[in-house]
Amino acid sequence: MPQSSERVRLSYIKEVTLGTTPAGDMTEMRITTENLSGTPQTKESAEIRADAQPTGQRIVGLDVGKDINAELCPSTCHQDFIAAAMRGAWGGTKSSVASALVIDATLKTITQASGSFVTDGFSVGDMVVLSGFANAENNTVVRLTAVGALELTYVGPGDMTDETGSGDEVVTRPDYIDWGTTDASFTIAKDFLDLTDKSLTYRGMRVGGLSLDLKYGDIATVAFTMAGTDYEVPATPLTDARTINSGGTEDSLNATADLGLILVDNVQASYSIESLSVKLDNGIIPVNSLGYLAPRDQKPTGLKVDISMDIYLEDANFDFHAKKLAQTPVAIAYFVRDSNGKGYAIDLPAVQLTFDDAAGSGRGALTKLSPAGMAKKDATLGRTIRIYKLV
Repeated sequence: MPQSSERVRLSYIKEVTLGTTPAGDMTEMRITTENLSGTPQTKESAEIRADAQPTGQRIVGLDVGKDINAELCPSTCHQDFIAAAMRGAWGGTKSSVASALVIDATLKTITQASGSFVTDGFSVGDMVVLSGFANAENNTVVRLTAVGALELTYVGPGDMTDETGSGDEVVTRPDYIDWGTTDASFTIAKDFLDLTDKSLTYRGMRVGGLSLDLKYGDIATVAFTMAGTDYEVPATPLTDARTINSGGTEDSLNATADLGLILVDNVQASYSIESLSVKLDNGIIPVNSLGYLAPRDQKPTGLKVDISMDIYLEDANFDFHAKKLAQTPVAIAYFVRDSNGKGYAIDLPAVQLTFDDAAGSGRGALTKLSPAGMAKKDATLGRTIRIYKLV
């Protein structure tokens, strides 16, 4: 029977040593499509034969990698690969002690009667989760613009309301990742489940690129660009006799309904943004070596983060033209989470944009801007991109 695309399974395990598959359970990767491949580099022999017939080609190298595409979801499998792309580990959670917090939605402050938000570890620029409030709209994600012992100043969704808490309210900075220096690699098994014991194995697989895409009317998507050091067609599948853990049962994130907030320069965007894309590139370069068919290693050479948006032109965003001309950095932050509060928040504190001017595009059309550009390290916060894990 032919192999169905819906019956191709990717499973992975994190390696301790690059290119060496450890013992233990594997985890199924949640995907929509993939094109992982071990593709030989070949060269035709130039040797002359007396009968003038071709001598054939030889394998002179091996490319291992390509892409894994998925609907973005708050599952362990996607979080593992996001961490690998960022060259870091999830961590940094801070929480206030449950107390009667007071929200002033006009002044955009959160106050407590005692304790210290500073001692709790909160900092300007943190994106934090508010919980325990009676008004559901106050149990949201905000970005801190000032931090004092008894008072936090924030920017957040416009539907937040004044509230005096009952004593169960908590401010939490969730686990996050900044760009780091720790490389992670995986062994990935591709099992063809409609066939009999047919599988492919890819080792030393690093995440060289990450793309997070939100578009109105669609499901949020994520893409991982992979690069590996080894490829095998095993006699028996690597997954045989191993437990394959579920990739999670969380719903995919809805780019339309689950996007809770977009902040531009610490102001909630009042204009319509039709799409938003963030693409991260590690600049991975393969380390090719005589005696090794595939790359012996891969080394990231530096961080590049590209941002692009499609925006309907309004008075409130016309100043993008002046900002692009002066290359004035723009801060962009947003979060997307499901009805259970699970998802991600992205913070890009300094983005420089470039784009063509707004133009008349003909009858029966709305004028749009398509800002695109690059994030750079913010001098105050000391980071280019931070990704939070909302749980």
